[in-house]
Amino acid sequence: MTFFFCTTVSGQFHPLPGTFFEHDFFPQHKVFDISPNGQIAITVRNDPIAVGSARLSTFDPILGTAFDNETFGGSDGAREVRFAQVGSQLRAVVLTGSAARTIYLFDISSTGQITPITSTQLSTSNGVGGSNIVLSGAGAAGFAVVIGGAERELVSFSLNDGSVLKRIPVSGLAETLALYEGGGKRLLAFRSGLNLRVLNVLDAANPAETASVPMTTNGEFSGFNIDGITFSGDGRYVFFTSQFFSFRRST
Repeated sequence: MTFFFCTTVSGQFHPLPGTFFEHDFFPQHKVFDISPNGQIAITVRNDPIAVGSARLSTFDPILGTAFDNETFGGSDGAREVRFAQVGSQLRAVVLTGSAARTIYLFDISSTGQITPITSTQLSTSNGVGGSNIVLSGAGAAGFAVVIGGAERELVSFSLNDGSVLKRIPVSGLAETLALYEGGGKRLLAFRSGLNLRVLNVLDAANPAETASVPMTTNGEFSGFNIDGITFSGDGRYVFFTSQFFSFRRST
């Protein structure tokens, strides 16, 4: 695994040993993040020694200097890692799940040292479908959509202790979550079945739906379903695209 750092005038490579594949089948592309202050980079990959486990690593994003490593989990296939600044604490969350979806919560010191806090199982299903995670440092909460048996659920969880804050049933399986924070708003957007839903998540334990916009299918029926969702800079608009739907802009 190699990370490439680029400025407007130069670039450099930081090689990291090992690879990252969930189930040794699907390559994951959300396995790298940088702290809000830009001083610590983090990545998750297959542990080169403990077969079936994941390894979390922190390093200097400019120089590539290694800070710390932590091996965790079993053969449950980590999918992504994300950073959030929660007050004075820097937290990292890894979403796993070749079997049940689980989050691993870590504290990251100012020097990049990794301290495990807890792990929380979000679902009981052995299904591998599901969303990315989005984190709100200001709200001290994270969000993911998981398969819970025959049900699909939007799950919010605490970035302080990893506890589940709320479960909300959703239709279909949301592949992408998008979060907007600013101007006193915290909005979460995702596709639920044939609708693009937007929730007010200022209170992560009590999300409230603010919009549900019906989408227009385009007749496509094959391939993996991967949604693209983004907010405008002021949070007034949500843009959605997918190979199965016509492009939509919602206010």
